[in-house]
Amino acid sequence: MKPGNYPLTIRKGQSLDITMAWRGKNGTLVDLAGCLVRMDLLASLDDTFSLAQFSDLGGGSLNIDEDDLIHLTMDTGLTDAPFWDSVGAYRMSVIQTNGEIVDLLEGSVIRL
Repeated sequence: MKPGNYPLTIRKGQSLDITMAWRGKNGTLVDLAGCLVRMDLLASLDDTFSLAQFSDLGGGSLNIDEDDLIHLTMDTGLTDAPFWDSVGAYRMSVIQTNGEIVDLLEGSVIRL
């Protein structure tokens, strides 16, 4: 599966709250029970080295809820962090219960 391309805009000093749904070909939500989600922050989409990573381990700013929706939240302190100056892209993946990694979304990161 090729990941969807979705540019992500980070507004310095403003909170961010995005809810996403992964739908199958028939339009129904994919069952994410037991899955993990992670987002790698990269200098560019060609990079394999992650500058930073968000995941749902430890109750971070990226998580899957009981309705199989993916939530990305960042408070003003996180969007104001200086590391965003080095970030040019991101890749969001789901790690399925069988260990398979599915890249869902990727795109440029625009910081305003």
